[in-house]
Amino acid sequence: TIELSAQQLKRSVQATIFGAHVVVVDKSNPFEHGVRVVCSSLSQQHDTEDADESPSMELVLLDSKVARKRVVARGYLNLSRQVVSVKLSGKLKVLIQAYTPSGGIATQGHVFVMPKTCNTSEHACDLDGFKVEFTVAWSYLVEDEEHILMNGRVDPFASCPLHPSFALEGKPSSVSLLM
Repeated sequence: TIELSAQQLKRSVQATIFGAHVVVVDKSNPFEHGVRVVCSSLSQQHDTEDADESPSMELVLLDSKVARKRVVARGYLNLSRQVVSVKLSGKLKVLIQAYTPSGGIATQGHVFVMPKTCNTSEHACDLDGFKVEFTVAWSYLVEDEEHILMNGRVDPFASCPLHPSFALEGKPSSVSLLM
């Protein structure tokens, strides 16, 4: 069964999760039987103590119970997906679950991340004696593709890069097409 859902996030930023690595106290592999990493974009009003979220609002970055593959290489999680959109006025919930041999949840932890408009932020999720540290790179999502096509870039110093605007200065004297 495949479930598809879409949600429009106005004034959102792009969160790219990378460098997710396991920090363990002992030498055991906490994800020996699989791991699930899920993200949700929540409103600021969402209760941070409530770790449950509707499955249709979750974006699965990794679920190794479905496809048994090597998900931890040299301590790093090989995420199947890394990019999620987050409301700028909201928060990002990152949920990490370790599976049992039978496929149940052995342990889980979550962390709430406040979005930024640029740069990176570092976070850690605690899971019963070990933790997963990861970095999030933040960037604006540009809604006006025409702006990018016309200028070949996005001006990060524009007053509002989420809704870029531009004006043509002067009149072009001629247009040449090279083929």
